[in-house]
Amino acid sequence: MSEDRSSDARNTGAFLAFLTTLLVVPGLLAHGSWVFASFEGWAHGHGIRPVALLGGVSNALIAAVLAAGTVVLLLRRSLGRWMVVAGASGAVVAFLVEIARLLVRIAHLEDGDTEAFLTMGLLFLCAGLLGPALTLVCTLSGSTGEWLRQGPRGSSAGAEHRRT
Repeated sequence: MSEDRSSDARNTGAFLAFLTTLLVVPGLLAHGSWVFASFEGWAHGHGIRPVALLGGVSNALIAAVLAAGTVVLLLRRSLGRWMVVAGASGAVVAFLVEIARLLVRIAHLEDGDTEAFLTMGLLFLCAGLLGPALTLVCTLSGSTGEWLRQGPRGSSAGAEHRRT
């Protein structure tokens, strides 16, 4: 009975780790493109604003931690789990900062089109929050932790064989 539950947890954890990988890919693409967009003015000789520099560096860090964490997670190391959590948490913070920046920008606009701008901007940013939030749920689930604790298939059998 316990072996069945352990097998179910391992299978669920493997699925969630794979799902986490699928969820991280769009985040990598989004944060990677934001890095390039942040430094676009610099490439054209216009200089770079401090806010764009901060955004570019933070998005580069988020993308690096998510990518490395995903690889380490798929290698079944618990460090990968925490790296993915850190990257997804950073992504949530980046999206919340962008929402606040959008609201401040809208408050300074004085044209009649702010309602449509606000609706579309917040819709896209809130949809963007869905990926990191699902990544956090999948990564922090107990099944993923159980899958990581089980180690690679056959590792416990191999350890017993070496002992005898």
